[in-house]
Amino acid sequence: MNNSQPTANPFITFDCSNLAVIEAGGTDPSTVLSVANPFEVSVDFSFAGITAASTIDAHSSQAQPPAHWKIEYSAESIGIGPEIALGTKEGSFLPGQLAYSAPDTTLSLDPNPLPTGCYKLVAVITFANLNYAAGFVEGPMIQVF
Repeated sequence: MNNSQPTANPFITFDCSNLAVIEAGGTDPSTVLSVANPFEVSVDFSFAGITAASTIDAHSSQAQPPAHWKIEYSAESIGIGPEIALGTKEGSFLPGQLAYSAPDTTLSLDPNPLPTGCYKLVAVITFANLNYAAGFVEGPMIQVF
């Protein structure tokens, strides 16, 4: 489920989706992971609309101060169990780039921080100096054995 916050500006939209899990070694997305093996998580996000390019360029890495994006990844236990902050991935907007995905948004988890159990993964995307957009992505469900 993705929940991009509606923006106040009707000429720019923000979308986030595709929270993915990749096992160590680049194995296709998986929902069953060994507690002994590292894995990676990533998410896609993008801006669109008539003013998207000019807005992002105005806040890109060449702006002063530049806008940064930050993705906080976490795992929510299903049933009794821990809520675990997996880590944070950050970056700066690049001129002309409206879409970001793996490998830019990839967080490597080595070693695997999750104990045995079932979890729902969550990503929260926020922006410094670009305060009118935020994104929330839930899922997929994963089983750690």
